[in-house]
Amino acid sequence: MPSGQTHDRITLWSLPFIAGLTWSQTRSSHLTFLVTGSFLFSGLMFGPDLDIDSQQFQRWGMLRCFWVP
Repeated sequence: MPSGQTHDRITLWSLPFIAGLTWSQTRSSHLTFLVTGSFLFSGLMFGPDLDIDSQQFQRWGMLRCFWVP
């Protein structure tokens, strides 16, 4: 499993591929925005280090209590 920083980098570098693939399959800007936005949110917020004090854990702000083991 990659570290949190590597996970973020993979998410950001694969985002154009996801957007292009979605656009080529749907030809819908609304659906493309929805899919890429969901991909970006899930990739940045649900990283591999939610069980420790990490950048992904801190991004949750007041809701980080959901991830405390």
